[in-house]
Amino acid sequence: MNLNQLKYFLAIVKTGSFSNAADDMYISQSSMSKQIKALETELGVDLFKREHSKVYLTEIGAEFAKYAEMTIKQHNDMLLYLDEFATKKSNTIRFGSIPVVSSYGISAQIAQFTTNYKPDINVVIDMHETNQQEVMKELFD
Repeated sequence: MNLNQLKYFLAIVKTGSFSNAADDMYISQSSMSKQIKALETELGVDLFKREHSKVYLTEIGAEFAKYAEMTIKQHNDMLLYLDEFATKKSNTIRFGSIPVVSSYGISAQIAQFTTNYKPDINVVIDMHETNQQEVMKELFD
């Protein structure tokens, strides 16, 4: 079972039809049907009663829907939680400079900025003295 199958299953529950759910999920109706059939085969149960163009949840399908919703919610919560760490990682700003720039007090200005505007940014100040070609190479790297 994969997350997409759960999403497809819940889309069918929401719309009441395979074709409407497929449209909502931007896949073909036949792909949607194959995914749900694979899910039912893996679980060993029928999740839907199929009658003409309408589908209805079986009793076990209704129970499964509760777990599918919880699983999707937990997955989304996990992504939000992990995004917090990814954001912190991407908030690192690294500065390199040629010697003349450090004489302008750029370190103090950066520190003041982070204190006033972005206290959650991890600023790493790397004011090593090197020539312009080396600084440009490091920027490109």
